[in-house]
Amino acid sequence: MRRSKSARVTSKHGKAASSRRAVSSRKKPVRRRAVVRRRASLKPQPVLVPPEISVSVPRAVSVSPAVSPMWVPLPLHYGDDRIVLQTRDPWWLHTYWELKSATVSRGRAQLGAEAEAAFFALRVYQEGASWFDIPVHSEVGDWYIEVKPDAAWTVEIGLKTPGGRFLALARSNTVRTPPDRPSDRIDEKWGVLKGLPTDRFESSSSARPAR
Repeated sequence: MRRSKSARVTSKHGKAASSRRAVSSRKKPVRRRAVVRRRASLKPQPVLVPPEISVSVPRAVSVSPAVSPMWVPLPLHYGDDRIVLQTRDPWWLHTYWELKSATVSRGRAQLGAEAEAAFFALRVYQEGASWFDIPVHSEVGDWYIEVKPDAAWTVEIGLKTPGGRFLALARSNTVRTPPDRPSDRIDEKWGVLKGLPTDRFESSSSARPAR
């Protein structure tokens, strides 16, 4: 019995489709197995330690904030009789101080009857000139002082009576305020090694136009 041409074409396409399905069905498990192997290779492998080697894991040490160096508060007082003076700019000084209670008590005892009305004050000295006083409170601890530029300064903290008597309890270091104008020194001083000619440096400085 002869089959028609259309039947033969249909059977041919049917065989081709079935063969493709068979091939694809055979390839899919291979792909899945490859993925499984790749994922299995990404798993961390255990480290085998020989029995003769002992491994000790340190325990975590917990530090409370109370004893941690990052949380230690600075003391309010250091138990010293001290006053420090420093320069901020040509017109201002900054000073900070600390006085022991025993030192203040001894100072009041020296003032006698005037101690009750005595108050704390800063006495500011300009080197080679006069001085002036600034009333302050002992617990303030620091103060800004307006001064003149290009001068040397020293400050004392003490007790002052309404009658003008001043008893110094601590004296600071001496500082100098910078000038409030550009420097007058405009000529460079060249450092010359021994054996080198100096005429080139002299000619360069003499060629500078006058200001």
